[in-house]
Amino acid sequence: MEQTKETTYRYRWVILGVLWITYIVVFLNRLSVGPLAPFFKEDLGITSAQVGLIMSAASFGYMVTLLPMGWVVDRIGARWPMVIGELIAGAAMITLFFAPSYIWLLVFMFVTGIGCGFLMPSTTQSVIVWFPAKERATIMGLKQTAVNIGGIITAVTLPAVALALGWRYGFLFLGIVAIAIAVTALILYKEPARPSSSSTDSAASAVAVPLLELLKNRDIWL
Repeated sequence: MEQTKETTYRYRWVILGVLWITYIVVFLNRLSVGPLAPFFKEDLGITSAQVGLIMSAASFGYMVTLLPMGWVVDRIGARWPMVIGELIAGAAMITLFFAPSYIWLLVFMFVTGIGCGFLMPSTTQSVIVWFPAKERATIMGLKQTAVNIGGIITAVTLPAVALALGWRYGFLFLGIVAIAIAVTALILYKEPARPSSSSTDSAASAVAVPLLELLKNRDIWL
């Protein structure tokens, strides 16, 4: 059944829910090391400096992914990068359940960061394409509350999980949550209907901007 303009407009609130739970995974995963560190630090016999490197590995994977994934999202839309990023992050976190040593923690936290790096460009673009200009700053603010909520959830739940079942189950729990959210995004997220071609001729010509042109732009650097 064809969606009307009104039903599409109302559906943006479903989209906001999808974006919020998607973005919360970034910080559930990236901030998981701190609450679990006292447990796996003793178990694996690693130092505080090595724990810091594990956290840095996740941040580095996140950082190196942002620019290329922004380029991809601009060209294919947000849905598949969002879903694939969640699946990568979730699979990497589940793999941490089996990590036998510090090196594997380092490697798979880096992979987790890569998966999370898919999510910031895709959720941000989704806000832009789904919400009118008069709502975007508010919606972006709501989306970004996931940063704090993710940190609160990990701090409250992961030590309890580690005490009850072991630190590996904390990573397992987060991986399962990420994959469940990936499935939710796949089902519920839709690309918005495109306006008629007569109203988009001028906009279409402005979409494909070469990356080098962006890097040469003084306003971008400022």
